[in-house]
Amino acid sequence: MRMPWSNWSKWGKQRAAGRATRSGPDRTGAAARRVRYGVNAVVLTCAVVGILVLVNAAAAGYRVRVDLTGSRQFSLSDQTRQVLRALDKDVKVTAFLQPGNALSGRIQDLLEEYDYASGRVTVQFVDPEKNPSLAKSYDITEYDTTVFECAGRVKKVPLKDAFAMDMDPQTIQFTGEQAFTRAVTAVTRERQAVAYFLEGHEEMTLDVQLAAARDSLEGEGFTVQTLNVARIGEVPADATMVIIAGPQRDITPDEAQRLSEYMDRGGRVLALVDPLPEKGTLVNLGAFLARCGVALDDDIVVDPERSYFYDPLTPVPGYAFHSITAGLIERNLAMALPRARSLRLAPGYDGPYDVTKLLWASQQAWGETTFNAEPSRDEDDIKGPLELAFIVRDKADPSTAPPGSEPEEGKPHAVVVGDASFAGSDWSGFQGNLDFFLNSVNWLAGEREMIAIRAKDPQFNQVFMSGDQARRVFYSTVLGIPVAVLIVGTSMWLRRRTL
Repeated sequence: MRMPWSNWSKWGKQRAAGRATRSGPDRTGAAARRVRYGVNAVVLTCAVVGILVLVNAAAAGYRVRVDLTGSRQFSLSDQTRQVLRALDKDVKVTAFLQPGNALSGRIQDLLEEYDYASGRVTVQFVDPEKNPSLAKSYDITEYDTTVFECAGRVKKVPLKDAFAMDMDPQTIQFTGEQAFTRAVTAVTRERQAVAYFLEGHEEMTLDVQLAAARDSLEGEGFTVQTLNVARIGEVPADATMVIIAGPQRDITPDEAQRLSEYMDRGGRVLALVDPLPEKGTLVNLGAFLARCGVALDDDIVVDPERSYFYDPLTPVPGYAFHSITAGLIERNLAMALPRARSLRLAPGYDGPYDVTKLLWASQQAWGETTFNAEPSRDEDDIKGPLELAFIVRDKADPSTAPPGSEPEEGKPHAVVVGDASFAGSDWSGFQGNLDFFLNSVNWLAGEREMIAIRAKDPQFNQVFMSGDQARRVFYSTVLGIPVAVLIVGTSMWLRRRTL
């Protein structure tokens, strides 16, 4: 049945009217939504801009930087931060810099880090050409000289101390942090610690073999002098410590007695004792150290498990956790002790000191007692485990500790290491060697804020591996990877042939 034409017309008009009725409110609603969305976008944009302005304004009073370099070359070292945290006096720094100079820019950037790191440090940058009267008052004769002042003490750091030539004559290393931190220490330290190096027994020489260690000690505020006890008959009263560095001949009984008297008065000793080819050479020195609770073994430590590359006569020791070694453990800095002797707790020791091991060799190490032969384990050798260093301090007094806590660490008296070569100029640059030496000296001197990892010269990082690590790397990369590729390739070739 067909609908009449009049009905079709009526139905079409009603449908058109319905579309018109629906389209009116739709257009109005869409426009309203667009306005609402636009207002929301404007409000959100204003809010974001406002937040950024507030954050920027708040950040103007604070400075946050993230150093992503592996060597942290744009951050202050642990030692510098500890020195700055320990400041109890204001330090004024005046830098007379040449504008537009690249070297001056490096100095300015570093000094700004000092300024931000401590509220006790105030830094002023001066152009000596624009302010000649101020430069003249400080007796400034060259650009890029930095002056540190505190409580009437003044220390100048010229440009040559902030930069050093590398082994490559064309390369200049920036050593400003080492120089500036030493200057801060020099002007803030109330008293000058004095380190006497024992001489007269063919010890390592300060001018050549221990030049790097001596320069570092002087840079950290120590006065370094030599001491011949046999000549002057006593240990000077101003001695902060006595350092015995690799004697090749024994001390006399009288010298041992004077050193013992010095220890009884509260003196401190750093003993670095190399093995000697003839057994029993250091009888009197051994007797003095035995009074401190440490006995010397006549041997050479052989460590095939933890050694410097493939040299088992250069052990890489393990660390006990102590303020001396804490930074080395945290930074994963190894030590190398070339041709070391083993140490042990003196048999039957019941003296006034507490003796604790600090360095040790691996479980596979032994003490070789036949010096002129190829190292091989036999019945005459000293069996491991072997200790390589001890710390000696007063026994802690439990009565001074709060209830429920451990007694505080006793007063330091000695650090004894079965090796001296690690502190020499040939080995002091190895990872943690120099830091261990300087930390031991500062621990003995009671300079706790100086016990840290020092700023390192910018340089290419080197990877040092023990013999065992080198073997694993060799077998895994030179043999393991090619063999794995060969096996996978062969299996794929065989499978393709069978398809």
